[in-house]
Amino acid sequence: DVEKVSELFKSGIDVNCHDATGMSPLATAAYRGNFDIAKICIDKGADVNDKQHSQSYTPLMFAALAGQFE
Repeated sequence: DVEKVSELFKSGIDVNCHDATGMSPLATAAYRGNFDIAKICIDKGADVNDKQHSQSYTPLMFAALAGQFE
């Protein structure tokens, strides 16, 4: 939900945080094909070259792996 994500970032959540698997909000949005949330993450300063995941994939690589080519 775009509104919920926007509110989380406004409340101070780090746009470059990671979950237990090393996925950032941008990587998760890219993997799921959620362009609107990915754009919000980028606009808030998300690291587009982040490789914290155990496979060292960037958000773009996650999008490609999931077949998200938009």
